[in-house]
Amino acid sequence: MQYLKDLQDGEINQLLTLGEDLKAQLQDFERQEIVTKASFVEGLRAILQSHLHQTRLVLPIELRPRSVAETFYALENLIKTYIAVEQATMATLPMRAEMILNDQYSYKALVDDLVEANALAIAERKNILPKTREEGESKYTLEQINEVLHQSNEYAGVGSFANALEAIEQLERMIADFDKYHILVIDRPTIQNNKAFAFFRLNRLNEALHCIDKLLANYEDFALGHHTRAEILDALVRYEEAIESMDQAIALENTPDKVAFRESLLKKISG
Repeated sequence: MQYLKDLQDGEINQLLTLGEDLKAQLQDFERQEIVTKASFVEGLRAILQSHLHQTRLVLPIELRPRSVAETFYALENLIKTYIAVEQATMATLPMRAEMILNDQYSYKALVDDLVEANALAIAERKNILPKTREEGESKYTLEQINEVLHQSNEYAGVGSFANALEAIEQLERMIADFDKYHILVIDRPTIQNNKAFAFFRLNRLNEALHCIDKLLANYEDFALGHHTRAEILDALVRYEEAIESMDQAIALENTPDKVAFRESLLKKISG
């Protein structure tokens, strides 16, 4: 979100800092096993129910320790502002919760999307965004874009990677059109990663590697992308490079599955 930092607005910078703090807190809670993926989603659903019924937020018991609760209250404020900016997000957030449970999305990506949407609302209110958009309307709505995104994830979830790839390519065309007229907050790195992974699962390895390299050229701190790159290089029998990619992934996000995959690569080298 460098383009938002470049606006050099104090209110926006404060929001960006809040987002980084939230992600760090959630990562720390996850590391200590205070907050799990499932409990995070339960907290997210509680926030959505509170907003839907206009009631006070009641968090699940495991999320009520003070430091954890304060983090979720901050998340609640971001979500409420996000929904106020774009009502259609009320329908997409439950879908994102399911995607988190299915490892197709992450709390980090969610926080980034919330922060970006809120920061853009501030920038538009202050009229400090560069004038780069065309006049008119996109052929596609936010709801249609999110529906195709959901379809692509559904296809991947059942192993139908040819259909997933087709849906992602349709999604890319829709996003390109929408971008001409509006600022779209969507998890672009994960979409590109999913495209590379679909190529990989279809054994189109050179296309997969090209796709993931293009992604990492723009998002070098995207841990999942480095992990996917390692899987592609593994399939190409380029084990040393695969280990280098896993080292980068682990440096960014140290999780048991990443460590286990790195160890499996080492075994292949050692014979």
